Amino acid sequence: ITKMGEIKKLNVTFNYAVKWTIYDVMRDFIQNFFDSTGPEHFAENFLYEYKDEVLSMKTPGSFDYDWLCYIGVSSKRNKEKAYAGRYGEGFKIASLVAKRDFGFEIIMESQTWRLNVIKASGKIDGTDTWFLAYDISYREDDGYSSLTLKNVNEENYSAFKYVIKEFFYVGNPLLGKLIADKGGFAVYRCPENDPYNGVIFSGYQVRYNMRGYPFIISNPYYTPLRSDRDRPNFYDSEAEMCACKVVKKLNPEESFEMLELLKEFWRSDYRKNHFPLETLIRFLIDNIQYNTETRNRFLKKYQDSIVADFSSGVSASRKRTAETWFRMQKGKVRPRVVRSEFVRLGIPDIMQLCELNNGFEITRCPNHKESESIRFLEEIAKRFFADIIQYEAYPEYKIISAGTGVSFGQAEIKWIDKKYKTTAGQWIKMEIKYIQLEEGLFRKDAFSKALSTYMHELLHQLGKDTDPNFHAGLKQFCIHLLNNAIPPVYNTKWDSFWGDNDG
Repeated sequence: ITKMGEIKKLNVTFNYAVKWTIYDVMRDFIQNFFDSTGPEHFAENFLYEYKDEVLSMKTPGSFDYDWLCYIGVSSKRNKEKAYAGRYGEGFKIASLVAKRDFGFEIIMESQTWRLNVIKASGKIDGTDTWFLAYDISYREDDGYSSLTLKNVNEENYSAFKYVIKEFFYVGNPLLGKLIADKGGFAVYRCPENDPYNGVIFSGYQVRYNMRGYPFIISNPYYTPLRSDRDRPNFYDSEAEMCACKVVKKLNPEESFEMLELLKEFWRSDYRKNHFPLETLIRFLIDNIQYNTETRNRFLKKYQDSIVADFSSGVSASRKRTAETWFRMQKGKVRPRVVRSEFVRLGIPDIMQLCELNNGFEITRCPNHKESESIRFLEEIAKRFFADIIQYEAYPEYKIISAGTGVSFGQAEIKWIDKKYKTTAGQWIKMEIKYIQLEEGLFRKDAFSKALSTYMHELLHQLGKDTDPNFHAGLKQFCIHLLNNAIPPVYNTKWDSFWGDNDG
């Protein structure tokens, strides 16, 4: 036990290899006062004053100075309560750095003792060494614990005031309207004067900044997966886990409010910051979807203004058709595309919306005149383009009813196992199961469009739209047309076949 009037030399040398910023130093000094008052009363009980480069801070209460003498020893060992500090080294290391690197004079007082932080000489294996030490003296107990820092310049004081706001406490100006409080697990809006300065508090301190996001989360009991002694800020994944543990506790009404707060982030492609919102939004939707009243209220409010993105498992051809239909909507207010998870709240996805509005092709079998016209196109393909396509048997055909499709033609294709080449040298990669042609092609004066659409679909045996092999086939087809491969008589025959009747 150290006696009054003694010099208490600590087992910390002055050249101890630790490098803290002024923010780290101020944070650890404030932390001791914060843990003694708690977040509910910190704003009213933490008193400070700055004048003539002297910064003093105090709070009601007291503790024994022996707690300041040992590394790894702390009075904060109540496992039922969360604290900002955990390692039992804050005051010692903060004092070392403050005196050694910033030239502060440091005086700590409580009960009937006062200590000045000094450096004291000593020896280690006969070598002269400077140690961190306390010069302990007596004082009258005034019911407060206080810390006085001298030689604090304006820049140091600005860091002090900045760090105060990085603790979670009632009255912190970083906090806006409370959305939910679940026994310390809390969600807030950002304040109105700074609506997009989101943060995550863990252990009552800011551990992740979310500039660009409109909410604040406090999780005082979250334990990081890795030691965070030298890394005060969370990785993105840790921030996500910390936040989601809080969000999962929200009831449907609180989840509704927070989900609406995140309205601009509902899009699946939204990236405003590094913080991942996907899991958090999914938990909010989960909290809402099983409550009929809240779910119906959401659906009534938003069913006409948003549409969910595609879910997984949609076939590529149907997805492509639905996407094209959705882009082609004109003269209407197109719904905003949001994440696919919103289907769980009753919001239709793009596929469902397309189906509801007859966006997918409505097909039928070709009638007699259409069948004859298709055979006519087949004859042209066999006679003039045999070098760029190769069919043992031509595919079946379907007619797309006018006004229901998003394109003039479409080929249903599948990969073949054994590939071979056309006479022109392109690889045949696909089997054409059937071809769909829009009924508007079968009319007078539509020969060029009908032939080019038909050949485009036949050429898909060379690959999909993005395949360079398919593009090479299209190029050969265009060269044939430029070289007048098809006599004009075929155009005349087509027109005479349809006459003045469009079909």
